[in-house]
Amino acid sequence: MEEIVFSCRKLRGLVYKMIKGEMLIHINGIAKYILLSLGVFFVATFLSSPILAQSKSNLQEEGERLTRQFWETVKTKNKVELEKILAPNYQSALHKTGVVNKATNMADMLGDKIDAYELTGFNVAATENTLVVTYMAKVIQTIDGKTLPSKSSGRISVWTKSKSGWQLLAHDYLKPLF
Repeated sequence: MEEIVFSCRKLRGLVYKMIKGEMLIHINGIAKYILLSLGVFFVATFLSSPILAQSKSNLQEEGERLTRQFWETVKTKNKVELEKILAPNYQSALHKTGVVNKATNMADMLGDKIDAYELTGFNVAATENTLVVTYMAKVIQTIDGKTLPSKSSGRISVWTKSKSGWQLLAHDYLKPLF
């Protein structure tokens, strides 16, 4: 990566000199514009491609890591950590009583029992401050004293970046459990 950054800086310097005309004393008009266009193209290509690919990969990993951390926090019933993970304006829509806020959903999460879970098939759509994570979850859990069938079902977790780090803004099932 250092070699790419160094090469890009060197190329950027050459293009800058081309723009100023320092290197183009012996080149005629058309060749000057072709050379300048190629230089700008290569700088843009080398500066953006590796960085964007790396960012996307990092955000994919971050979305999966955050979601796994959330599930483990719910399973272990760690109230302090769950309070930090859930955003103040957190909500869930496919709840047995409809749309619920952070306090109501937190009480349910801490009251329900997750014996085991398996998360697979992660997909992350990302912007700088938002991660939308979709995945499949197979869960052995007890809700309101009733053990639910452990079928795999789609889930969605929406993360938002705040001053304190990533927080879960919304979490839902992609098909109703009730």
